Amino acid sequence: MKNLCFCLLILVLSNFAKAQNIGIGTTTPNASAQLDVTSTNKGLLIPRMTADQRTAIVSPANGLMVYETTTGSLWVYNGTTWVQQGAGGSASSWATNGNNIYNSNTGNVGIGTTTPTAKLHLVGNVLQDNGTVTLNNAAGTIQFQNAAVDKTYVQLSGNNLRMGTNSGNNPGKVIFRMDGSDKVFIDSTGNVQITGEQDASLTSHGYLMLGSVTGSNVIFDNNEMMARNNGAANNLILQNEGGNVGIGVASPLDKLDIDGSLRLTGTSRQLKFETGTAGGMVTKYVPGISFIRPDGTQLGKMEYVDTVSFANFIRIRMGDAVANGITLNSSNEIGMGTADPLARLHVRGTTGID
Repeated sequence: MKNLCFCLLILVLSNFAKAQNIGIGTTTPNASAQLDVTSTNKGLLIPRMTADQRTAIVSPANGLMVYETTTGSLWVYNGTTWVQQGAGGSASSWATNGNNIYNSNTGNVGIGTTTPTAKLHLVGNVLQDNGTVTLNNAAGTIQFQNAAVDKTYVQLSGNNLRMGTNSGNNPGKVIFRMDGSDKVFIDSTGNVQITGEQDASLTSHGYLMLGSVTGSNVIFDNNEMMARNNGAANNLILQNEGGNVGIGVASPLDKLDIDGSLRLTGTSRQLKFETGTAGGMVTKYVPGISFIRPDGTQLGKMEYVDTVSFANFIRIRMGDAVANGITLNSSNEIGMGTADPLARLHVRGTTGID
């Protein structure tokens, strides 16, 4: 009889529980809770297990919760994977200040890693829509690594922007890419290579342009240099402040020092020499063409003699002595052994006829 009464009591309570909220430690369980546990000196103890035991649960239900002793944290199954709720059994390091959230952790924060090695250690991609990324540091640096070894960087150096390869990365280059192709290369020795696509002309800008497009500029391609001014040809000036120009010569000794031949082409090809006007009684022996040895010894010379003492003349002479030579003056008179011929042919000295 007693067993029958007990079974009837359990049946009544079960039907009552199906229709009502259950309160433990309270006679007025919250209407939104199926089970309301109330206490001021006790807690709720859920199943505790190791990480291996947790992952061994067969077909865990969505929302299943356990306390994992391996990490000292709660884990919830979200229907696809287990998700850790907090870590280390300690309070969250995240806190709020008004509308702001911050981390009070004295160590590092990891995203995608459980062993962060910097204040913020991210494993994965970063996407920023709009806004600005600001580095407020006199030596702010973006460092790029490969296999945890410093390779290249971008750095603020005072008021300057420094970028390049790190010490020890000798094979590394700074490469600028445009439209999907590498265009500019700077190697560890400072050599610069530009692989342009445009010819140097009045309408295209070659590989490199110095100056304004609408003003004076000099452009370069792989075999040409051109001076322009707002799309028109301009004068190209070399060594205007002094110094010499060498072609095939490492140490030029004159304004233009050429190791090789000089060729003039075109319908108006001329080699022009400009001379000033002689002043007072000074004789000027300019300009001229000299024939010399590598050591500077003069073998012969063709020169225009500008003088005020007598008529100007052209002289061809051997060696360095002024007296030796043939003279043609402005009256088309030829002198041999004299700089001042007085007839169509004026010979000073011994003559001979074979």
